[in-house]
Amino acid sequence: MSCRCVQEQWQRDRDKQRALAKKTAVMLGRPQVLYKTPDGKYRFVTDGEKYSGTIEEIITQY
Repeated sequence: MSCRCVQEQWQRDRDKQRALAKKTAVMLGRPQVLYKTPDGKYRFVTDGEKYSGTIEEIITQY
């Protein structure tokens, strides 16, 4: 795959995880932390939980 394809795939993964994190934040009423794992994937956890990676964004329930 070319670099552009890989970059677009990462962006789609980030957008998908961000949308899920926003919905989760609204449902739970707690902020979510969107982070990037060492292997390059995007994940999210509830604020205050442990995670391994670099923080990308804190998503609030508002």
